[in-house]
Order: sequence, then C-alpha cells, then structure tokens
Amino acid sequence: MATVDIPIPAKDLTGFSILMVNTEGIASVSNTVYGIEVIPDKVPEIELLQPLAEQETVTLKAKPLIEFRVSDDYALKHLALVYIITETASGESGDAEEQHRIEFPVDGKSGPPREESYSWEISTTKPGVKEGQNLTYWIEAEDNNNVTGPGIGRSKRQQFVVVTVQEKRDEIAERVKKQADELNNINKTQKELSDEVKGLIR
Repeated sequence: MATVDIPIPAKDLTGFSILMVNTEGIASVSNTVYGIEVIPDKVPEIELLQPLAEQETVTLKAKPLIEFRVSDDYALKHLALVYIITETASGESGDAEEQHRIEFPVDGKSGPPREESYSWEISTTKPGVKEGQNLTYWIEAEDNNNVTGPGIGRSKRQQFVVVTVQEKRDEIAERVKKQADELNNINKTQKELSDEVKGLIR
C-alpha cells in the first residue's frame, strides 16, 4: 500500500487520476478520474440574542448581559466584542470612527453553533465612556482559513445610550405609568362589557 499527499488549490481543481506504469515502462491508458469538489469556506455566522432591543439606555454602573450564538465551518481564530464611542447627538456611527475591542477566548475548533455570554461592565470600558455618549457595538468573529480567507463575520449593530441615574429612574417611572394606564384601560373596558352583558340578560 502506498500513500501520497495531494495539494488542493483554492480553485480550478475538478479531479485527479493515477498514472500507472508497468515494469517495462509502459503507461496505462484510460485512467480513472476521481472527481473532487472544492467547497468554499463560509464566513463565521453570529446572531445577537440579548439585548433584544436595538437601542437601550444604561447608566455607568450597569452591567448589561451580551448573549450571542456563533458558528463556523473552519474554526475560529478571533472572537471579540467591538464597539465605537460617539456623542449622543452624532447618531449612528460609521466605520470611520475608532473601533475598540474586547477579545474573547477561542478554542480553535469548528463545530455546531454555540452560545456565549459576556457581562459588560460599562464603567470599565476603555477608553472611558461618559454620560451622554453612545456605545455602538457588535460581535465580530474571524476564522483561521489561511488559504482563501480569513473569513470575517459580524453581527448586527446595536447601541447603548449612557444616561444619568436620574434619567434612568425617570424612564422606568414613565414605563411603569404607561403600563398602569394600559391596565386601567383594560379594566375599564372589561367593566363596560360586563355592564353591557348584564343589560342584555335583563
């Protein structure tokens, strides 16, 4: 039995054949062609699971939980939380803004999608973030494909708006008031329906 390593190029390979030569030096004809299909590498796939909202307010003391699902068919080389700091008035940030990274450990293995989580302590963000600023963030993954890659995948972008503690309290109070008003409207509607049903019965 003999073995041989065949280099596989990134493209333009459809198959191979083995040329047999007998002891008299005569080569075989009509050699069998063994087909090869080169499957292109896919970029890593990332889905943000938490937070659900595309924009949320946080205080400097907040530790929001970032949850995401990541998968790759080749194996990951880098995995990071990437973010941009801008003033609130500037709106959505572009790629020209300075990007900062929080690197996550990777095991260098491919496999089924796996879920990861990270508790982002806003007060420790480098460089320092201030009240009145935005944190536009996303998850970025890079595979270790060194032939046609690397492949780089990114999740959708979301945003934290850094507010004061009082602004956050006011926001929560307004949300509670709105929910209470909705409950009162429901109770009022139910009472009106109940009175109408009693009137029909009479």
